[in-house]
Amino acid sequence: MAICMPRRGLKTGDEAAAARSRLRNQCRKLIEQERTKKKSLQIEKIRVPAARWWQETVQAEAQNAVNLSEETIGRILREEWEETRLKLEEDSLEQIGELDIEQMLALEEEIRTEQSVRQTTSESAVPNPTITVDDVNRMEEDT
Repeated sequence: MAICMPRRGLKTGDEAAAARSRLRNQCRKLIEQERTKKKSLQIEKIRVPAARWWQETVQAEAQNAVNLSEETIGRILREEWEETRLKLEEDSLEQIGELDIEQMLALEEEIRTEQSVRQTTSESAVPNPTITVDDVNRMEEDT
């Protein structure tokens, strides 16, 4: 969204700096508003189904466990949710793996060594001779 304003000549660098500052602040406010709006829309899309699932789960469990209140079941569900989320994050880190600095440096050195070996091998390799039509004709004559 562009705002067209009549162009005026700026007299000093201070005026230019002040204009730049005002425009920067306006841009920042607009971008922040757009981000906030976008984020709230994304959260709302997730929140409504999640809240519905949460309530249905608590109510279903309350029917099964008649001696527990919905508040207690909600607390247990929150604890289990957090524990499960942390466990899944931990498992994904194990699958991805974490390298410390020493391992990263060793890996980089191994890659450099392999690249230099490949380059040396390709430079010292004897190129394949090209076979011409005359060579093929001579081979046919010899047989």
